[in-house]
Amino acid sequence: MPDPISNTTVALGGGSVMAMLAALGKWLLGREVDRLDKTLDAHSKSIDGLEKDHVGRLDIERLGDRFDQAVTRIGDKLEGKLDAVHRRIDQLSGLPARE
Repeated sequence: MPDPISNTTVALGGGSVMAMLAALGKWLLGREVDRLDKTLDAHSKSIDGLEKDHVGRLDIERLGDRFDQAVTRIGDKLEGKLDAVHRRIDQLSGLPARE
C-alpha cells in the first residue's frame, strides 16, 4: 500500500514544478511579445517613411494633368496676345479686322 504522505509530497512537488514551468513560460512569452512589438513598431515607422517618400503612378498622373492644364492655360494666353498683336497690326496697316 502506498504511503499517503509520499503521494502528497510528490503531488505538491509536481505541482510546484508545474507552477514554476508555467511562470517561466509566461515570462518567456512576455519577452517574445515585447520583442515582436518593438520590431513591429520599427517596421511601422519604416513603412511610414517609405509612404511619405513614395511617388506612385497616381501622383505622376496628377502632376501630368496639372502640367497639361498649365501648358494649355499659357498657350491660350499666348494665343490671345498674338491675336491682339495681329489686330493692332491690321488696324495700323488699314486692313480689315481679323475675326
